[in-house]
Amino acid sequence: EYTRDGYSDIIAAYLTAFFGKLLAFYNIEKEASSQETTLKILQYCAMHYKEALTVNSVAESLSLSRSSVSHIFSTRISMNFCDYINSLRLKDAEELLKNNNYSVTEIAYMSGFFTIRTFNRAFLKKYGISPSEFRKKSNSCK
Repeated sequence: EYTRDGYSDIIAAYLTAFFGKLLAFYNIEKEASSQETTLKILQYCAMHYKEALTVNSVAESLSLSRSSVSHIFSTRISMNFCDYINSLRLKDAEELLKNNNYSVTEIAYMSGFFTIRTFNRAFLKKYGISPSEFRKKSNSCK
């Protein structure tokens, strides 16, 4: 009966409509899942940024693939992983430099940097001055 003239076009139309509706539902679910995954990654990074974090360690801890974590950083956060982690560490270091009498080296380690050289380079890149200069300027403003 379905092979008679006209029925194959009707069946194709119904199937197209059905899969169109199904695909729209899938995209919503996929988008919600992606937002949830992004939030999990950001929360994990916020809790562990002082540790030796890598894309692999985050992916493994959250049972995700390395490529999905990298993809989320590049598409949803628009920042690479290392720059994001360094921004969290630098924010912490900024507050410590303003409000504490720890040495710059101590602050670097307390903020999650594992070498003073990496800390100085990242700080200079973000703020345009060294951590010591930043401390002097912030103390002179008080």
